[in-house]
Amino acid sequence: MKISEIRKLLSARPFKPIVFRLGNGEKQLITDPQFLVTATKIIVVDRKGLPVFLTPKSIISIEPQHKSIRRRSKRTAPRR
Repeated sequence: MKISEIRKLLSARPFKPIVFRLGNGEKQLITDPQFLVTATKIIVVDRKGLPVFLTPKSIISIEPQHKSIRRRSKRTAPRR
């Protein structure tokens, strides 16, 4: 993925959450517009507030986060 495209999406105002799809099949949800982009590294903040280090080559696509995506809650008993 091109650095210029990534930088443009991360600096959009108002910022809208996006999902990086990575070459290894993982998805990285970006909900915070804090980032640092260099020629070889992209550093973003995940939803826990932790830094995530990526390379532009590892990102195969970027998509908007769909509002229907929700975090799964932990249930101890089955629903009745």
